[in-house]
Amino acid sequence: MQGAAKVSARVRLKSRWYWTWGLTALIAVGATVAAVLGHKTGQPLVIAVAVLAIMSCPYMAFAVTSVRRDVAQWFDRQGAKGLLWLVIAAVLCYVLYACGTAVFNPVALLRVAAFAALPALFAWSAGRDGGVRWQDWCAVACIWLPFNFALLDGIWEWPEGQAGYIMNTPFAMNVALFIFIGYRRFTAVPFRFSLKLQHLPLIFMMLLGFMAIALPIGLGTGFLRLHPRLEWEKVVGQPLAIFFFIAVPEEFLFRGLVQGMLLQRLKRPAAAIVIASLLFGVSHWHNSGLPDFRYLGLAAIAGCFYGYTSWRTGSLTAAALLHSAVDTLWDLFFHAG
Repeated sequence: MQGAAKVSARVRLKSRWYWTWGLTALIAVGATVAAVLGHKTGQPLVIAVAVLAIMSCPYMAFAVTSVRRDVAQWFDRQGAKGLLWLVIAAVLCYVLYACGTAVFNPVALLRVAAFAALPALFAWSAGRDGGVRWQDWCAVACIWLPFNFALLDGIWEWPEGQAGYIMNTPFAMNVALFIFIGYRRFTAVPFRFSLKLQHLPLIFMMLLGFMAIALPIGLGTGFLRLHPRLEWEKVVGQPLAIFFFIAVPEEFLFRGLVQGMLLQRLKRPAAAIVIASLLFGVSHWHNSGLPDFRYLGLAAIAGCFYGYTSWRTGSLTAAALLHSAVDTLWDLFFHAG
């Protein structure tokens, strides 16, 4: 019986790695289709998609396998050297991408190294006990603020027009996952693609509740205008792109890390949800050029719904699905006024 249980566990683990490869392939195929539709082909496309797949694979593995345990054990053996290897891996990904697409820039290389090294340094100074320390807040800021102030723009310069910006998502997710879940042992962060059927009614109610608040405010202030854009590529590809490249990363940062650390410190769910939501609203400071407080306010309100969903279900996936639904409806039916 014991041997059968071990075989069954190995089969389950193997099937989860199939999910990792499958999701990574889905991302690679989606990026390739988007590039071809945008008339981008040739060696640069092959290299860029390959690097995107290399960076997406660990991100997907954390979400669907038990690799977080293996990474923690690897850091047990490597210690601080593991953080150095993380920085080196980030630099090598950029070098492969930049040389293969002929856009190498030493300043961009330094920015990549700094983005990985700064939170790693704070994590190293905090140690490995898993308790929330001031260095953890600094590490979160080192990951969040470069996005908030567009400091990562212009690193992935192929193809032109900021299409390569999506490379920042798996890049940043890997830095955050290896540092917080692997090195810092934040075992309470529920980063896993998992959803129960009983979560779906709550997600639907939260979506209706947010829309009941957001639409009158957005339309009434002129921030939103009805403008349906139902091209097939948007309807098919946009929800998946939003889920993997916007919703999951933002929910991991603001609900998994920020709200989770606040809950650990404050022991008051309502306060943690509100503070994390306000920070989430502020994170949209740069999205429309000049700060638009209507946008910041709606984002903060949305954050409260996402935060409550995450806390109530214990699932970042539930919050990410709600987040994806809101962003997809926005993208398909509305635009800023």
